[in-house]
Amino acid sequence: MNPQGDSGRPHSTARDGFDVLDACHRQTIFALGKLSALIARLTERGPDDAARALAGEVVQHFSTTTRQHHEDEERHLCADRREMGREMAARRRAQRAAK
Repeated sequence: MNPQGDSGRPHSTARDGFDVLDACHRQTIFALGKLSALIARLTERGPDDAARALAGEVVQHFSTTTRQHHEDEERHLCADRREMGREMAARRRAQRAAK
């Protein structure tokens, strides 16, 4: 099963979206494996065509997929946390007023 949609970004059917974020984390781990392979390749053979191709794949991932992923996290996860913070602050104000 391909964890990416036609846009190259992860897609999912879950309503909460956490599996989409998790799919991106798995893709990032895979990209880090490519980075490790790139380092080994450069050490063993220098900057050949295969090393250049690996470098391009790593750069592509970290300049597109992870950037969008962080925007998605900010928009969805941090928005929820901000809302929770506002709710907690409102409860504290209400508790202080009730004293």
